[in-house]
Amino acid sequence: PLNTHQLGRLCKRAAFGLARTGSTCHGGSGDFVIAFSTTRRVPDRPKQLVVQENVLFEQNIMSSFALAVIESVEEAIYNSLLMAHTVVGRDGNTRYGLPADEVTAIVQRASHRKVNDGQEANE
Repeated sequence: PLNTHQLGRLCKRAAFGLARTGSTCHGGSGDFVIAFSTTRRVPDRPKQLVVQENVLFEQNIMSSFALAVIESVEEAIYNSLLMAHTVVGRDGNTRYGLPADEVTAIVQRASHRKVNDGQEANE
């Protein structure tokens, strides 16, 4: 299991997933990320010898986990936006669901431009 330090590092990567969707993550945005560890708690100053569980330390695996966090946050945001339906609330207030086909086309065009811009910059 991952320890609290490792989970904290992964939580920080969630902001990159938000950024991929266009979020600016400003001070008052209310975005927060939490994680829970299943490792045993080890006090900073133990009164007796404590045997720690094996934890995952390999950097390449942590990098893969970080990428997974970024991609899963991005996908969760797109899924929540595209699966929302039009609803009518109190006093006729209407919130419209996004047209998934149109949004997908816009995102693909924007992604294509980024790829092309990157290739031109590297030439």
